[in-house]
Amino acid sequence: MQRHTQMIVTVFFLIALTAYDVDGSDNKNVIPVGQILDQIKKSEPVEYNGATIRGNLHSNELDLEETQIDRGWGNLEEHITLYGIKKDAKIIKSKISIKNCVIMGVVDFNNIIFEKSVDFGNTTIEGYTSVASSI
Repeated sequence: MQRHTQMIVTVFFLIALTAYDVDGSDNKNVIPVGQILDQIKKSEPVEYNGATIRGNLHSNELDLEETQIDRGWGNLEEHITLYGIKKDAKIIKSKISIKNCVIMGVVDFNNIIFEKSVDFGNTTIEGYTSVASSI
């Protein structure tokens, strides 16, 4: 009977261990960043609350429609050289709502035109964040 009890405890321990990642986060709310990038590529709404997002949300990985915009800065070539600002901006058509989440990576949405609302309310981003030249 004692051996049977030991085996049951071991099985429950292993089940509990597989339900959590090595950092202690609950796997059921872990979202791979590729899923979010795919939603953006398809112009689908991106809506998460209380999730852990793994990976880098980087606009360079998005093959999206682009448009030229007049930034009204005078010598645009100087800004391009100094700050890496581009003449063309990618267009994100998705509504983005990532609230009360942890992003285990960076958020780099440079040179983006957001057509709909963007909300990262109460979200912790563990890497750097940049939205340079985005509107």
